[in-house]
Amino acid sequence: MPINLTPFRQYHLSLWIKTDGFNAANNTRVQLLTEDGRSLNYADLRVRDTQDWTQHHVVFNSLNYEQARLYIGTWSGRDGTMWVDGVTLDEVGLLHVLRRDGCPLVVASEDDEPYEEGRDFERVEDPDLARTGYHDPPLIVLTPDSRIRDGERVNVSYYHALHVYSSQRSASLLEPEVYTLLQDQAQRVNDLFHPTAFMMNHDEIRTGGWDALDVASGRTPGEVLAENVRRCEQFLRDVNPDARLYVWNDMFDPHHNARDNYYLVNGTWEGSWEGLSPETIIVNWYYGKRLDNMPWFAERRHKQLMAGYYDGDPTRIKTWIDDARRLNIPLDGVMYTTWERKYDDLEAFAEAGWGGKPTGESKEDGR
Repeated sequence: MPINLTPFRQYHLSLWIKTDGFNAANNTRVQLLTEDGRSLNYADLRVRDTQDWTQHHVVFNSLNYEQARLYIGTWSGRDGTMWVDGVTLDEVGLLHVLRRDGCPLVVASEDDEPYEEGRDFERVEDPDLARTGYHDPPLIVLTPDSRIRDGERVNVSYYHALHVYSSQRSASLLEPEVYTLLQDQAQRVNDLFHPTAFMMNHDEIRTGGWDALDVASGRTPGEVLAENVRRCEQFLRDVNPDARLYVWNDMFDPHHNARDNYYLVNGTWEGSWEGLSPETIIVNWYYGKRLDNMPWFAERRHKQLMAGYYDGDPTRIKTWIDDARRLNIPLDGVMYTTWERKYDDLEAFAEAGWGGKPTGESKEDGR
């Protein structure tokens, strides 16, 4: 059904769901799709196979859209029953409000006269910021000498966090304190483990490019990410110049996530790869685009480590290795990658990959 929205507002959608032996409970979704094909919501509802009437919540931002189509249901149901009732949609106040230099909060009169935090109202904080989903938003509490009159309407501008799926949230790529934390963690990890290699966890960055620091920079998210990974590489080299550096492929791969219209990102991730040094090894997990992205990274002088398996066919790694050899792709190795902590297929994976059981020792030929 079509719904009307006000741009750049935060909304709360509430619905009640009951299920009985419903096989697709974990794939029950609320979708808000725009005319240009963008989805405004990626939150998990966490519906159980069998449950009595339970209230579920979705929080989303309308971004720059005035209309979307609302879909509620599942796209993979076969067995069981699901009932949906009591759907409501309301604009919500200061939920998941962020307070830092890149996220200013402004309270002003309807004539755009600003009020002062500390003078006209107490500091606004969301004590439940870490909680996912919906909770009671914090209130704006007036000071005893506030210039805000009783019953006066005010305009409030603020920034807020958005959750993707169960609990994913993205850090700012321009906030100075983030870099202070990263530098400190690099030193701590090196002091504790004295590693011979570091894995940078740049992966599936679902939001970005919206806060005041991003907008003021005049740069695309891809350009900002390029600077971020360049600085992260330097932090790691500063604490351990001899360590190898690895990073997932997707956020630096034009055949994967380094592109425009990615989730809730304001702009494009294109160009992010410019921040990677050729010495950084790409952990490539996109089997389906291997014939495109393997040569592309090779042209940029990166070695690659193939992150295969993902709880599927363990013998498929042989196809990946054979394709890499045929294309003369320099490999650093392969990695048995399981989401489900499933290790029953490890021997079959090793047999397909290099014709033997895993020994824990690396092979000189990079297999």
